[in-house]
Amino acid sequence: MAVSALSAGVITRNTTLFDPGWWQLPGSEKRYRDWKKWGHGRLNVTRSLEESADTFFYQVAYDMGIDRLSEWMGKFGYGHYTGIDLAEERSGNMPTREWKQKRFKKPWYQGDTIPVGIGQGYWTATPIQMSKALMILINDGIVKVPHLLMSTAEDGKQVPWVQPHEPPVGDIHSGLLGAGERRYVRCC
Repeated sequence: MAVSALSAGVITRNTTLFDPGWWQLPGSEKRYRDWKKWGHGRLNVTRSLEESADTFFYQVAYDMGIDRLSEWMGKFGYGHYTGIDLAEERSGNMPTREWKQKRFKKPWYQGDTIPVGIGQGYWTATPIQMSKALMILINDGIVKVPHLLMSTAEDGKQVPWVQPHEPPVGDIHSGLLGAGERRYVRCC
């Protein structure tokens, strides 16, 4: 989420937010609570990653909106098959306006977007999708298809597995540079 927002220009490394322990949807009385009831105080993206501060990412989700959020998270493989060589892979769900309308016959509203900012709500992901997203971060935006088998057999002949070419996500390293990088693996 942080890399997507940084790369999309929604936040910078200097963006700050005061966290009293909740975030309120503008124009509504609805409050979304942080796991830390008394809040984290003044936050920037680095501290938000280090402390896993929900409220910072509620604001990020609100500022990104579901359309941009879904587009960026899709670049990291969420809501899509990973291509792993397993027969029963699931795609998880990266929600969109169209998905909710088709599934529930109801329009998307801004309050649906907020929990997606912390990986909840209508967003579901498989462990292999999470692993693939982490691989993309580690590989500076280069997308690799995860796999388990060295080869398969076709007509009695061994067919070696070849890594398919996938376009890179983009320059995610410069967006993440300094933003929790020193502790990022620990918090994920």
